[in-house]
Amino acid sequence: MVLSGPAGDDKTGNPNERMEVLYHVPSGQIINWAKDPEGKMRFFIQPIVEDGSVIPELAIPLPLGMKEFFGEEGGDEDGKSDAPGGQKLTEKEKLQKKWAEEDAERKKRWDEEDAERELEWAEKDKELELELEIVELDAKLQELVDQAEAQVIICTVMQTIKSHVFTIILSIIAVQKLTQEVAHSSIWSAFYPGA
Repeated sequence: MVLSGPAGDDKTGNPNERMEVLYHVPSGQIINWAKDPEGKMRFFIQPIVEDGSVIPELAIPLPLGMKEFFGEEGGDEDGKSDAPGGQKLTEKEKLQKKWAEEDAERKKRWDEEDAERELEWAEKDKELELELEIVELDAKLQELVDQAEAQVIICTVMQTIKSHVFTIILSIIAVQKLTQEVAHSSIWSAFYPGA
């Protein structure tokens, strides 16, 4: 079934200049076409978009001919085959091989990303260990500083106490001397009154 759109300027981004598309009734898919750089017509399944525009990333190209459609084209350009034993690969086998290669590449990329992540985690663990060591060293240093400050305070208090004790001892000696003098003068006046 051929569907036609309005004629005129193509403002929807549709590569088909006449705005005609094929509607595949059994599957409900829209088939559109455009010319490739060689000037050949290329058909593709056009995803249905509300505004009718064509999104090239979502378009699914259709095979060019019967050989490509049935997978009869096989092997490399130099005549070598992809399959073991020199047999040509079917389209299904080609897709399976392509998917297996892509899957292997994806797993390899994931393994590399996992290795990078593990390396990052190891580096972060090392940084955390270093930070913890720094915190512990800071705590020990603060403890030593506090001990040194306490020793300075104790030394200052001891010096103050020593100077006070020395003053007290001098005062006691002076008092004893004075007491002895008073006692001596009392005894002397008792024996020698009027002297």
